[in-house]
Amino acid sequence: MLAEAEAVLAAARDGEHYRTEGLQAGLDLLLEAARGGSLQAQYRYGALQFGLNYLNESPRPGDEEVYVGAFTWLGVADRRGHPEARTTLPPLVQDALAGRAPVPDAIGEDEPLADVPLPWIRRAAEEAARLASCYPGTSL
Repeated sequence: MLAEAEAVLAAARDGEHYRTEGLQAGLDLLLEAARGGSLQAQYRYGALQFGLNYLNESPRPGDEEVYVGAFTWLGVADRRGHPEARTTLPPLVQDALAGRAPVPDAIGEDEPLADVPLPWIRRAAEEAARLASCYPGTSL
C-alpha cells in the first residue's frame, strides 16, 4: 500500500509542488497504509499533511480535522520510533504529541506553531497515545 501511495504522489508532483489531480488519492492511500500499521506511512502522512497545509497559510477554524490528523500521525510515528518524526515539529509540540512532555498551557507568540490552537494539539496528543498502543514495535 505504501509503495502504491508513493507512486501516486510521485505522479502528482510538479517540481516542488503537487498538482491537485492525484494528490488526494495519494493521501488517501497513505492514510490507509498508516492505519494498516506502516510506520513510514504514519510519518509520511502526518508530515505531508502538515507541510501541505501549514506552509501555505495559517490554520483556520475549518482546518481542525486536517491538523489534528497530521499531528496525530506524527505523534504515532514518533512514539513508535520513526527517526525523522521526532524532529518534524518544534520540540515543544512534538514532545507533547509523543508523550515525552505534557501539552503546554501556552505557546509564546514568537514560537513556531503559536497560531495552532492548543486544543487541537491536546486532542492530537490524546489520539496519538491511543493509536500508538494499537501498533506495537517499529516496522519501516
